[in-house]
Amino acid sequence: MKHNFSLFYTTLFLLVFLISCNKNSKDIVSDYAGSIRCKSCHEESFEFATDLKPNFVRAWYNLGLTYRDLNQREKALLALTNAEKLNPNLAYIPYARATILSNMNQLDEAKQAVNKALEIDPTYQHALHLLGFITQKEKNLLN
Repeated sequence: MKHNFSLFYTTLFLLVFLISCNKNSKDIVSDYAGSIRCKSCHEESFEFATDLKPNFVRAWYNLGLTYRDLNQREKALLALTNAEKLNPNLAYIPYARATILSNMNQLDEAKQAVNKALEIDPTYQHALHLLGFITQKEKNLLN
């Protein structure tokens, strides 16, 4: 029964999401974790999903990515932190936080987040690559 309940909310979220899109397939993109999102949609559809079901991890994650794409980094970090609190065992969530923090030159926090992703999944290639990038960025700042 729990699976059907989750499937219902996922389907409802996707329906709201697709209705709010411009129905242009070029607007719908996928990220490394397999989430779908719409480049031109407003964040309201994801906020609606988090209001409807506050424990829906994927909605918080997608909201964080949407805020990131809208260059609203603080809101993005807050949404991703909420997602991570709901399920701390998904490596792609702290990885997403790490990418934002790295772009903000908050390298210590970025390194902590990427290390958390690697604790969850030591073979996560994107996180390994980002850790190398952060390390190089730190070296460049010291020189």
